[in-house]
Amino acid sequence: MIFILNKNPSESRRLLRLIRSDGFESVVFSDTDKILVAIKKQKPACLIASIETADFDSKTHYEDLLKLMPQLPVIIISDSGEVSDAVKAIRAGCFDYIEKPILDRQLLVRLHDAVGLGQNKGS
Repeated sequence: MIFILNKNPSESRRLLRLIRSDGFESVVFSDTDKILVAIKKQKPACLIASIETADFDSKTHYEDLLKLMPQLPVIIISDSGEVSDAVKAIRAGCFDYIEKPILDRQLLVRLHDAVGLGQNKGS
């Protein structure tokens, strides 16, 4: 199961279609609190999160997420183009940082890499 955290409805639908077309089950969340609750009930193979999603990149939510699932691969997508955002995400333990516009093939390759890494960490 792939969790998607994104407040933009059209982008969420696009990501959902893309990921499902590659054979992954996936679900979209529009806020951080709901995804933290869902992760307690079902462990996703990967989380794809928009850095623009309000409060996701706050230290508290990263810490909460890492406490719940330290092996969870997180892929951040962003249109900020700021190197400092990418550095913050990677230092916080994210698997990857992808700048928008998102290339379908690029995201799917990184998703497969992340899911493989998560399975190896969980072993």
